[in-house]
Amino acid sequence: MTDMLTWALIRKNSSKRVARQGKILSRESNNLRNLHTPRFSGLTNAKTVGVNPSGKGIAFTMTSAKNQTKPKKATTTQVLNKGIRRTNKTIKKSLAARNYRHDLVRAALERATKINKSSVAN
Repeated sequence: MTDMLTWALIRKNSSKRVARQGKILSRESNNLRNLHTPRFSGLTNAKTVGVNPSGKGIAFTMTSAKNQTKPKKATTTQVLNKGIRRTNKTIKKSLAARNYRHDLVRAALERATKINKSSVAN
């Protein structure tokens, strides 16, 4: 199914859609900005990136377009816990090697930095 057809189906009827303070947000797992838009949607795009906090560091998840029909093979997850500079370098190299969109790379780096700063403060 194409990305735009999938977006047309879930645009107004999604269990992950949340409306707060005049904005429409999303709770999708691989949505880096948490905005309910086709650009950052983790459900509709073929290549998605997820950066989430985990118990030991930052869980970095990538989905590939190659194995869309095999969800276990399509998703790879790494736990990054070696410091913010090394974490950002790993994220940037991994996404650049697989030709991910530049806006996703930037959003992933911003989110990883914020997660790392919040975990250091605690």
